[in-house]
Amino acid sequence: MSREKVILFGGSFNPPHLGHREVVRHLASLQDFEAVSIIPTYAHPFEKNLTSFLDRMAMCQLNFMGISPNVMLNPIEDNLQHTPSYFIDTLLALKKIHPKTDFTIALGSDCKETLHLWHKAKMLQKEASFYFFPRAGYEKSSFPQISSTELRDKIQRGESVKDYLHPPVLDYILEHALYK
Repeated sequence: MSREKVILFGGSFNPPHLGHREVVRHLASLQDFEAVSIIPTYAHPFEKNLTSFLDRMAMCQLNFMGISPNVMLNPIEDNLQHTPSYFIDTLLALKKIHPKTDFTIALGSDCKETLHLWHKAKMLQKEASFYFFPRAGYEKSSFPQISSTELRDKIQRGESVKDYLHPPVLDYILEHALYK
């Protein structure tokens, strides 16, 4: 019996934007994987100030659903509620829940040089394989170069971000007065 192959795409998604959406669209098109699992982080390891996990999950639902039936939103970090959230803990929990699944972690190419600095990096590299997608600003990439930090700053200043966010995500942000 063959093992299911799932690619994991984690992030703060604070907020999730069109760049994230395009990466997920790309990951869903890869023939090597049966599913793409989107994993919003519960608490960022570098103590970034994040909007609530539930708001980020809701925005991820709006941003990623409808891309492909094999894209799923995974709330595992809310179940774990580790502070801070380290991906090795999330991965080990996923492997315990899904022992017949092989996991690949999708990362921007900018992470290649710093992966060794991640918490328990050697164990992480032993437990999963990696797929690096080209990240604009670091190498030639067809994915838009968008920064969630810059988007939050623009929203706070009252500037338009409609060209960078999927319309339902922008509506959610405005409706819930996020990032003001």
